[in-house]
Amino acid sequence: MTDKLKTVHTKTQQVSEHIAGEIRAGILAPGDRMQGMRELAERFGVSFAVINSAYKVLEEQKLIIRKPRSGILVNPDLKFSGSKLIGLITSYGRNDIEDYFEPLFEVASKMRVVPMIGQINSDSNWQQTVSDLVNRRPDKILVDIEARNIPLDEFKGLCAGIPLCFCNRWEWYPERPEAHGAAVLTDYKRAYADGLHYLLEHGHRRIVIIMQHRNPKVFIKQEIAYTLENNGLSWDSPEILICNREDIEKTPKRMVSELNSYAPTAILAVSDYIIHLLAEIWPFIDETERIGLFNLHYSQMKNHEFSSFDMNFKNLWEKALNPTHKDVTFVRPELLLRTPTAQALAI
Repeated sequence: MTDKLKTVHTKTQQVSEHIAGEIRAGILAPGDRMQGMRELAERFGVSFAVINSAYKVLEEQKLIIRKPRSGILVNPDLKFSGSKLIGLITSYGRNDIEDYFEPLFEVASKMRVVPMIGQINSDSNWQQTVSDLVNRRPDKILVDIEARNIPLDEFKGLCAGIPLCFCNRWEWYPERPEAHGAAVLTDYKRAYADGLHYLLEHGHRRIVIIMQHRNPKVFIKQEIAYTLENNGLSWDSPEILICNREDIEKTPKRMVSELNSYAPTAILAVSDYIIHLLAEIWPFIDETERIGLFNLHYSQMKNHEFSSFDMNFKNLWEKALNPTHKDVTFVRPELLLRTPTAQALAI
């Protein structure tokens, strides 16, 4: 892992602030042995002199101590009292997704964490929102944002000195989360593959897969490719018809004509909401077996229920708020089967 430094502060300040943040967040616990100077120099892309200067700053702050024959340790006598302040920077709003914020508040309360929310999108001044949250010096920042218009380097530069944990989504390509610290991610590609596997196992051979965008980002193409390959299929397999939400909204007549011609018996959508949109234009949707994601209220409407995936955000937040979590972990969504309406039609 590398944490290349910007020139917002001096390099010594950036290194010392970053390590201090890890100590205060509990990522480095009292008594832990610090990394060697060579490892830290490689991690931050700086010289030994910078690391030595940063260690002197941390010694003055009584966050670390030097012990003969033991090396450099996090001060064993450190005791941080009170609750930790944890920031969440997300592109979700309160009305965008269900059972997302509530489990966060529940888990935070049990773990004596005070959550601070910064909601951003590409249409707003997201840099200012991030800066406002960073200026409050949280012990840790959880990150759950769409990468379509958020440059990773610029985002990380704004958060310099504060430990990050990427949550739920990782959308930057070709970069991988392993190179950027802790992450607790929803295993979307595994969920899509599980959903398609279930439909194939139940005899469906004309399945519509509906994505969000007409021209999806590379990471989405990779997830769908994994879904198909994991089930022995390819993009041009006759068992599969690939559609998208944008065509449902912008060219509904053409979409209806395409569906009528294909005559699907099952639908797998990357969102419950997409199935709801399709139901507004296609009268035969209740005759298909459907699987969506997020377990939103759209999949639970009386007489129009369909299967969905529980994203298990409570489990995700428990892992993300754990101060000792340093790795990349995937949380696998659970398929919630509701009474299928079209299983008898499966061929």
